[in-house]
Amino acid sequence: MRLFAFFILLASAATSLAAPPANPTGLTATASTGKTIRLTWTASAGTPTPTGHYVYRSSGAGSPVQITEFGELGGAVTSYIDDDPALQAGTAYTYVVRAFIGAEDAEELSTPSNTATATPVATPGAPGGLKATKITSTAITLEWSGVTGATSYNLYRDDEILEEEISLTTYTDLDVEISTSYSYYVTANSTGGESAKSNVLTVSTGDGTGREAYWVRDFRKVDVDASRTITLDEFLAANTKRKSIVAALHRFEYMDGDDSEDITLTEYTKAFGGKKFAAPSKPRQFYLADRYFVLDGEEPDGYLDDTEFALTQLAPIRNNAVKLEKALGKKDKNGSGDLSEVEFGIRNGSPYDSENLDPDTVPDPDPDPEPETVAAP
Repeated sequence: MRLFAFFILLASAATSLAAPPANPTGLTATASTGKTIRLTWTASAGTPTPTGHYVYRSSGAGSPVQITEFGELGGAVTSYIDDDPALQAGTAYTYVVRAFIGAEDAEELSTPSNTATATPVATPGAPGGLKATKITSTAITLEWSGVTGATSYNLYRDDEILEEEISLTTYTDLDVEISTSYSYYVTANSTGGESAKSNVLTVSTGDGTGREAYWVRDFRKVDVDASRTITLDEFLAANTKRKSIVAALHRFEYMDGDDSEDITLTEYTKAFGGKKFAAPSKPRQFYLADRYFVLDGEEPDGYLDDTEFALTQLAPIRNNAVKLEKALGKKDKNGSGDLSEVEFGIRNGSPYDSENLDPDTVPDPDPDPEPETVAAP
């Protein structure tokens, strides 16, 4: 028993007197993107093989502070990225690395590695003021505001990189098609990485007549939330000051060629630019007014009440309640308060299948006419 205890004590003494691992060498520190610092080193040579590594950091005259935990960096690891949010751009940070063997709180540490110092660089600010200075049917020239500290710029088109590391703050995109819209944004590069993106600019090339530029400006006025699409509500708000709601609905449905329930810049410039639309026929006016509230979950009933009738008239700004009531009264021959198709003035047949008023299956009573081309504004 005494002999066994002796061997236990001897083994314990041997463990406590085990040689620590050799120190890591060749430590380097490099400022990386977004105020981060990358460390690399050469692993300890010889035996014993390290269990892991600790990284220590100091700034100014401060003492080194351990910034990694036990088990975070294994014995074979030879790199570390310090992405502590507390790092400050422009402040120099000094690092050392130590290898260790053993269990947590009972480690045998190597001597420190050589020191390495790096100063993190802030990511540059996003470029601003992206605009198109010239638009033709074959080219788009872009310009933006420079960013302090930027070494170059990246230009994206439709969320894909178009040109990298542009040294100037202007660029001409020659790879464009006639009457097509493109969306652009710019980022800045520096040793601190790539910035956030600039404002997004949507531009439509012309067809050689100069017509599209006018309608691009008009599109932006209607697209009040700058979402790059025009919703039905936005279109009605912009157009019903000059026409009835059903006329605006008629135009919206014609322009929304893919039935997506919104209008893109390409749809707007191609379908609306330089053209005018025939006014909706009486059957189509009736159909649109009776169907309008289906958007809110109500069902068409084949009659127009006073609210629906108002949609077929000129904008409310030009029609007060008295005028609308008088106009409805003249048409409502039986005094029911609702207008039938005949009372509304439809003489060429009903827009509805009398056995089916489901708006998803009711055929279009008035197929969209070909728009009449007129001179560009």
